[in-house]
Amino acid sequence: MTDEPDKVELETPDLAAENRAVIEALLPGVIQDGALDPARLADLLDLPLLAVPEGRERYGLQWAGKGEAIRTLLSPGKGALVPDMKASLDFDGAKNVFIEGDNLEVLKLLQKAYNDRIKVIYIDPPYNTGKGDFVYQDDFQDPLKAYLRFSGQLDDEGNLLAASQDTGGRRHSRWASMMYPRLVLARNLLTQDGVIFLSIDDNEVAQLRLILDEVFGPENFIENYIWESNFRPDNSSSMERENSQHILCYARNKPGVQRLVGSQQGSEGLPSLTKNSMNVSTLRLDPDWVDFQLADGEYGPGDMGSGYVLEDEVRVKDGRAADSFRLSGRMIWGQTYLEKQAGAGTRIVIKSTSFVPYSKKAQTAQLPPTSLLPRSDVGDVLAGNAELKALFGVIPFNHPKPTSLISYLVRAVTNDDKDAIILDFFAGSGSTAHAVALLNAADNGARRVISVNLPEPTPEGGNARDLGYDAVSEVTLARIGKVIDSVPGAGDLGLRVYRLSESAFLDSAPDDGELTLNSSTLRAGVDDLYAVAAEVLLKEGVPLDSEWVEHEFGTVSVQVSGRVAVVAGEGLDVPTAEQVFDLDPKPHVVVFLEDDLAGQDALKANLVANAKSRGITVKTV
Repeated sequence: MTDEPDKVELETPDLAAENRAVIEALLPGVIQDGALDPARLADLLDLPLLAVPEGRERYGLQWAGKGEAIRTLLSPGKGALVPDMKASLDFDGAKNVFIEGDNLEVLKLLQKAYNDRIKVIYIDPPYNTGKGDFVYQDDFQDPLKAYLRFSGQLDDEGNLLAASQDTGGRRHSRWASMMYPRLVLARNLLTQDGVIFLSIDDNEVAQLRLILDEVFGPENFIENYIWESNFRPDNSSSMERENSQHILCYARNKPGVQRLVGSQQGSEGLPSLTKNSMNVSTLRLDPDWVDFQLADGEYGPGDMGSGYVLEDEVRVKDGRAADSFRLSGRMIWGQTYLEKQAGAGTRIVIKSTSFVPYSKKAQTAQLPPTSLLPRSDVGDVLAGNAELKALFGVIPFNHPKPTSLISYLVRAVTNDDKDAIILDFFAGSGSTAHAVALLNAADNGARRVISVNLPEPTPEGGNARDLGYDAVSEVTLARIGKVIDSVPGAGDLGLRVYRLSESAFLDSAPDDGELTLNSSTLRAGVDDLYAVAAEVLLKEGVPLDSEWVEHEFGTVSVQVSGRVAVVAGEGLDVPTAEQVFDLDPKPHVVVFLEDDLAGQDALKANLVANAKSRGITVKTV
């Protein structure tokens, strides 16, 4: 059949295949017969080929388990984000998003819809202190024997190859293997002028800096900010009193970042327009541009005894001139630049009868953040605790970041982009969502937040468990709800809640070399059409915050978002499909379920033909 519909790709993008396609398009012949020709690549780039030395000794970022971490990164995501309508607020039009689930799989699922769309990422990952703060095991759990084998301290039969074992490095390796794939995926989501901030302490800052250099490139490093996190440091050590933490900052493409705004400073002083090396020129000054610090009266025309000549009589009353006038002298500004500055609000000030002109700019200077972030400017851990206590009555989460710190960082990047999307995929207690809501309220912004958190169990006997929260993600969601209720305007952007789950569709990929044949494409018991539609929409590249509209045509349900329509229901026929094709606005893509078209090849062909005549793509899943 020539009019077969396309298939919805249920797996997340194959990053390795995409990279190979780019290389093959740019450098033909580098990949041949499924293998990379390094000599050919070196020739085309006019670079020497680096010989790989034998054994393990070569320069580069390596740790036990890195290869497995890369394979985990490249493995496709096959899960789905299922909407939780009851926990959401104004789901159909909501712009803020909360996702409960493992962030590695979630980041894979976001690749198509959010590539090059996130302006700011802020994360506060586990600090890996060795005190039980590390819960991300992924698929590459690293028990002691596996680590020793990776690091070359065990042979294939499990015999020790060295007298001592580097068991201390095991903790760093597991942490690095957890962070690496997440950071690679996160980088893909940043806009070309996007920025990532990462809070960390001394336990892993050195390792994190190396990982970020590899993922983002050392040329995209912006700063290692030192945050004064505590003004009451612990006195138990005779060697140190730690009162600060690191915030590493990298750009996806540093030359594309115009500025980071840490503070705004008004112009100081009144610089003179005089420059003796300039030729004498004449400026025409409009009365609306000039402020006089002179007594009311008439002045000029004539030489004012200061190197300036007043070409016209000037009548001043209440600090303003009655008419425009001309002034000649050795001035650094020309008439065109003067008019441009006046249009931007700059004032010309005449302070004395010498008529020397001075400038007073209305615009404030935007200064980048300093490398030291003092608690007096951005708050400290005590402020973070106080915020949680004000919301919950107790502190249900340890070491929350203060909203003032995160607001400062987000504003630094989005000062001129108040509709930006911010992502936090280690959402913790929900400080980032809270901070952005407060920032929006302060500057009338409409920034959107995607918060992702793992349903990590809360400690037995802790405050969170006493409040009825069994998982940290429940604390996150509860805080966002309290913020919506308490921060002016926070509810205007609504909230969509999703939970990571298995795909609604059966996997027909070959298993042990045999293709699995199923009578249905849906898993047994799947009857949530919103879950089906949400999975299809995201994998078609529709962002999670796109407006969602539902239509009913008899027994057929249609979910539309981002100009993609997902059609489900028995009784589908050509007239019903044509109503879908004729929706306003017209969908670009219409997806039908294979189960609804089973045994109806003629109907399927008609749907494809009718859609094609309208410029619509038909897909099935």
